[in-house]
Amino acid sequence: MLNVIADRADWCKQFGISISEEDWTCDKLPATMVTDMGSEYKSENFEQIAELSDKVINLPSYRPELKGMVEKFFDVVQSTYKKHLKGKGVIEPDYQERGVHDYRKDACLTMSDFEKIILHCIIYYNSKRIIVVLCQEKVQVKQRTPSDF
Repeated sequence: MLNVIADRADWCKQFGISISEEDWTCDKLPATMVTDMGSEYKSENFEQIAELSDKVINLPSYRPELKGMVEKFFDVVQSTYKKHLKGKGVIEPDYQERGVHDYRKDACLTMSDFEKIILHCIIYYNSKRIIVVLCQEKVQVKQRTPSDF
């Protein structure tokens, strides 16, 4: 929860990542907080933070479809780093199959290393990726003539 209001440039600096404040502006509490009733959202610390927000929405547990944007962002971040960490402890889809390799034995990152990777993924997502659909739409708008309107 500390990350909600922490200065992102200072936070990244702790991990040796240099960004400006403009690269990741987010130093205010959100007006609405949406939770999935996980244990971290039932703590006294969260209750104190939630008092500063306008609204808290508690969604039922195990209902990812109710917070699709967040779940998709997790998917995007994971698809960014998993391809680079294959064979280094990343859990594969077959992890529950009988007789399959125990991926946990391949783990080679500390929590600090992993957080640094996640920070790089988020910074890339927020600033460097190209949104193809948006680019195509801009091209289409430019190609329209006045008679189209």
